[in-house]
Amino acid sequence: MTQHPMLDLFPEVRESQEYWASREFKTWAVTLATGPEKKPTQRHVMYVRARTAESATKTALDNNVVVKGRIRTHARLATWRELGCVRTAA
Repeated sequence: MTQHPMLDLFPEVRESQEYWASREFKTWAVTLATGPEKKPTQRHVMYVRARTAESATKTALDNNVVVKGRIRTHARLATWRELGCVRTAA
């Protein structure tokens, strides 16, 4: 798997990909948004447990009660900070 060059700017994203790589079920942060891409009128993040980004997106859309209208979605792996974890000294 090749790494996107922008991942070097965001160590949390790289860490989350490394963490979730060995697990069958992953926690995905699925963003549901409507309106223009630059300034969405509605935006909501749902955390979904699934095997793939596609199934996480489908689950988020099926269980959405917040965002109405034409919905754009973006799924990404949840980071440790989003899940409420804290760093500890090893």
